[in-house]
Amino acid sequence: MASSPVGFEVLDAAGRRVAQVSDRSWSAGRWSVAWNGTDQAGVRLAPGVYFVRMRVNEQAVGLRKVALLN
Repeated sequence: MASSPVGFEVLDAAGRRVAQVSDRSWSAGRWSVAWNGTDQAGVRLAPGVYFVRMRVNEQAVGLRKVALLN
């Protein structure tokens, strides 16, 4: 089964990318990724609403809202 490049990025409420959670090739199937609530530099982000965008072959295919709590 062929794999495709898949990336998950975390966006703040203004739409700025604050973290890249995963950027690799995945085969079809069910997968999960985890985000530890930090930005690209490893600094803990403020509690609030963030968005996780999924990209497959460089095209956005999904967007989910997440709440980061203390």
